[in-house]
Amino acid sequence: MPPSSSSVLTKRLTCALGQCLAVSGLMTLLVGTIAGRECGLFLATAVGPATPQVLYFPPGTSFKTMAQKLQESGVVSSALFLRISAHTVLRGDTFKAGEYAFASPMTPSQMLKKLRTGDVVVHSFRIIEGLESEIIFTQLQAEAALGGPITLRDIPEGSLLPETYHFQRPETKKRFLARMQKARDALLVALWRDRQVAFPLQTPQQAVILASLVEKETPLPHERPRVAAVFLNRLKLGMPLQCDATVRYGLWQKRGEPLKGALSKADLLEDTPFNSYLHKGLPPTPICHPGRASMAAVLHPAPVDDLYFVADGKGGHVFSKTYTQHQTHHQAWRAKRAAS
Repeated sequence: MPPSSSSVLTKRLTCALGQCLAVSGLMTLLVGTIAGRECGLFLATAVGPATPQVLYFPPGTSFKTMAQKLQESGVVSSALFLRISAHTVLRGDTFKAGEYAFASPMTPSQMLKKLRTGDVVVHSFRIIEGLESEIIFTQLQAEAALGGPITLRDIPEGSLLPETYHFQRPETKKRFLARMQKARDALLVALWRDRQVAFPLQTPQQAVILASLVEKETPLPHERPRVAAVFLNRLKLGMPLQCDATVRYGLWQKRGEPLKGALSKADLLEDTPFNSYLHKGLPPTPICHPGRASMAAVLHPAPVDDLYFVADGKGGHVFSKTYTQHQTHHQAWRAKRAAS
C-alpha cells in the first residue's frame, strides 16, 4: 500500500529540519570558536591611551558603564568587545567600583583583572607634627579625592595624630577625620596608662596641651623630654610657663591671622587666654596637633631639675637650673644673634 502524501511530507520536513539543525549546530560551533578566539586575541593584545588615565567608578556603577568609560577614555578600543570578552572568557565575574589608574601599554585582560580584584588607587595624606587646625582644615579642603563638607569646628586643636594616612575613594572628610582622631585617642590611652608623671598633669587632655607646647618649642627629638621637664617643673612650682608659642597662638586667635616676625614687648603684654607670661598654668586648649614623640615626652620627662632654656643658635637649646645661669646663657644668645 503506497504511503500517504501526508507521511511523505512529514518525512521530508523531518529530514530538512535535521539538516537545518546540523547546519545551525555547525554555525554555532563555528561562531563560538571564532568568538572565543577573537576574545582571546582581544584580551591578550596590549592597548591603552596615549597617556595614563585615572577613572573613578562610583559604587553601583554597572560593568556596561565601566566599559563605556574605558572606551571613551581611550583605554580600550571597543566597549562592546570588552563586555563580550568578559562574559565569554571570564564567565561574567563581578567587577568592583572605585578609582583606577590605567597605564599604557596594558592588555584588556590586565584591565579586567584590575577591576575584578579591586586594585584601586590609594591616596595618602600627611599631617606634619605641630600644625594648627586652621592649616589642616585648609589642606583637607584642597584634597579633591575626599568628599563631603567639614567645618573648622570638626577639627578641635590637638585632636588628630600627625602621621601619614591612606584612603581610597569614596571617602568623606568627616570619616577620614574620625579615623585620625581615633588614632590619636588610641595612642593617648596607651601613653597615659604607662605614664611616669602623676603630678601636675591630672588628665590626658592636659598631657596633650603640654605636648603641643613641647612640639612648638623644639624640633629635636632628644630635647623633647628635657623641654617637657622644664614645663612640668614650672607647673609644680606655680611658675608661669612663659612659652612664646602660646602667646603667638593667642594673638592669632584674637587677630584672625598668624603673627609674622618676632614677638615684641607689646605682644608679650597683650592679654589673651593663651598668654603664658600673664597667666599661670596650662593654656585652655592645645596650640597645635602634637606628634607621638612630644606626647610621650610629657608623660616620660627627663629626670632633671631645669627651669629655663634658651636657644643656642644651632637649632637647639641651653638648659639651666637657676635664673643666674639662664641670664648668662641668654646674654650669650643675644650676642650671637646680634653678630650674625
